[in-house]
Amino acid sequence: MKRRIFIVLMLTLFATGIIFAGGGSAQDQTVQQVMVNRTGLPIVNERLNLEGVASKNFNVDDWNDLLMFETYERLTNIYVNWMMIPDESFIERRNIMIASDDLPDLFIRGSFSALDEATYGMQGTLMALNRYLDDYAPNLTAIMNENPSVRRSIAMADGNIYTLPQLNTTMGNLVTKYWIRDPWLERLSIRKPETIDEFYNTLVQFRDRDAAGNGQTIALAGAYRGLTGLYISKFFAGAFGFGRVGGTYMSFVDADANNQMQFVPFNPNYRALLEFMNRLYAENLMDRELFTLDGSRFMAKAEEGNMGVILGGNNFQPIGSRYMREYSSITPLRGTGGHQYWIQVNPFVQIRGTAAISSRNRYPEATLRYLDYLYTEEGTKLVRLGVEGVTYNRGPDGRFAYVPAVANDPQGRTVDRMVGTFTIFPGGGVPQMITDEIDLSAAQWPEIIASTVNYLPYLPQENIHLNFTVDEVYELNAMRNDILTYIEEMEIRFITGVENFANWNTFTTNLERMNVRRYTELHNNAYQRYRQP
Repeated sequence: MKRRIFIVLMLTLFATGIIFAGGGSAQDQTVQQVMVNRTGLPIVNERLNLEGVASKNFNVDDWNDLLMFETYERLTNIYVNWMMIPDESFIERRNIMIASDDLPDLFIRGSFSALDEATYGMQGTLMALNRYLDDYAPNLTAIMNENPSVRRSIAMADGNIYTLPQLNTTMGNLVTKYWIRDPWLERLSIRKPETIDEFYNTLVQFRDRDAAGNGQTIALAGAYRGLTGLYISKFFAGAFGFGRVGGTYMSFVDADANNQMQFVPFNPNYRALLEFMNRLYAENLMDRELFTLDGSRFMAKAEEGNMGVILGGNNFQPIGSRYMREYSSITPLRGTGGHQYWIQVNPFVQIRGTAAISSRNRYPEATLRYLDYLYTEEGTKLVRLGVEGVTYNRGPDGRFAYVPAVANDPQGRTVDRMVGTFTIFPGGGVPQMITDEIDLSAAQWPEIIASTVNYLPYLPQENIHLNFTVDEVYELNAMRNDILTYIEEMEIRFITGVENFANWNTFTTNLERMNVRRYTELHNNAYQRYRQP
């Protein structure tokens, strides 16, 4: 009789879309059970507390005080205590936490690379989500069913999915650009450069004719620790023939004309690329602080008004509100060999590894539903726009708009900075599904749309995420960090003249000793798997 009652009770719970989730392993039976609603809100009927770790963009306030989470807590009944780590030091500190087994329940803005996912998934640090997806991530599952490339991009070679992506259909957000100061061009009667040689000559004109008018002209600027990012060569790689396939240059592999991966530093064009950039640095055309600036320090310096060309940003807000509208984008530069690829673009799976559930988490079902809601229109609006009637409104034409205090801050702060006072959107890297209809970022401004259109003819025909098998991960982990760290160090040394190009053979010989041919072979294997239908 008791068994019959139990079966009836369970059938009733499943029929109403409610299940009990305890999480944890078989040996951990002390966890309090929590009731998870498979559909609708709240996600749980009784308050559930979780610990989260996040990478914090400099534009965003304390996550624990944001209107977004205050609202989301009421909607879901899930409360997350956020530990925030600044972007600049996040990956290092995240890895230390993982190594010491000091794990939160979940990561958001987790910045997990494909190798991180495979490594930490294989170790059991990150939870494999496959068995929960159909029931507790119906929104992401529906997207993957409609667009199989999403699953292909985020699943490891063993088929497991350990992290969640940021999805984006808005091209203005997907294409990084370089920006040039229009009033300087007009005042000096210079047209926008279209080739590498014209670009160099434009920088010379800015320097020699003191375009800033105060003796402090900076012809070319950026922020290696922020806006511009690592491996500054990526901004000119397309003009030197790299970038037939998008998404691989930052690993310093690139597909050749035969669809085989080549190791970028072994291509003579890579040396020519660094020699070009060294010329810019040696002739005082490049900001001497470019390699040390982070995002906030760069913006403060940009607002002094002395910068001509700026590397980075899908829009010009990081330049600061004082001068940003004086800048427009340059069409990707054409190299002497006629190459004009632009590799600074992301695919529909704009960012992978944005969120993950750790093996410590005792409530994976509830946590996954908490993350999956952000792929709905309402969830993405909460991430990007905040709360209707408070931070944004819908107009008579059905379009959304930030309230005036956000869109036009009386103190002159950028929209990104204002949005960062109530939600986590600035800086991206968040599970969400971005569309033009619910995007109020600068990507929708007419001048940014026009800038983006200029880049579309030069984008790679495919933009990929490579995934690796467990055995490949073991091999890559033994060499990848040393290889990329060495390339980064030497790229800066060659550009700044600390290292003489007479030592180029020593550079490539050292790479040979690091087993880069096997490194390239592993990437090629992954690429050939990706190309299989």
